[in-house]
Amino acid sequence: MNDNRHCERSDVIQKDAAWIASSAMPPRNDAHWIPWAIIAFFVCFITLLSGFAWIAFRTYPGEITQDSYKKGLAYNAAIASADAQQAAGWKSTLATASHGLNVDIAFTLRDAAGHPLDNARVIAHLIRPTQAGHDVEIPLQGDRGLYRGSAALPWPGVWELRLSATRGGDHYQQSKTLILQ
Repeated sequence: MNDNRHCERSDVIQKDAAWIASSAMPPRNDAHWIPWAIIAFFVCFITLLSGFAWIAFRTYPGEITQDSYKKGLAYNAAIASADAQQAAGWKSTLATASHGLNVDIAFTLRDAAGHPLDNARVIAHLIRPTQAGHDVEIPLQGDRGLYRGSAALPWPGVWELRLSATRGGDHYQQSKTLILQ
């Protein structure tokens, strides 16, 4: 009886081996493209990042403020200048009117007692915050504390108007954001 079981098992094993051998197909080599796909992905990725890096280095000058370290050290002087401006007690009004790309500026300057300040040197700086090199400087002409000027700007958009008035040893500054359409 033991021999018979042994025989039956060996027959089953042989049949299974024969079935496996007959049904086993030779391995297909369909996966040969996978390494090339991985390589292509990384080549495209590196090319794309290299392009972004090239654009970044070509368009960004890397410096927002020239001599920023020296200006940082002079910060206390800027605070002292603001304190001196406040102590002088000068009062001002600023009015702007835009007509397309043309800007008219009217600036009144008075002392602490309300008297008009004549003979001041007033300069208007129109600064384009998004593009360096297109700033406009206008000296304003004054009479009895009213200073006027106009400028034609090259582009619409946001401009920063910075006024600087000097009379004797006193200085006055004011700024305003303009949006031209």
